Amino acid sequence: YSRRVLDLLAHVAKVDASK
Repeated sequence: YSRRVLDLLAHVAKVDASK
């Protein structure tokens, strides 16, 4: 995957964990 995809996944993971 591209660097942007990994960054996006990390961001989504943080938001999901925040829930």
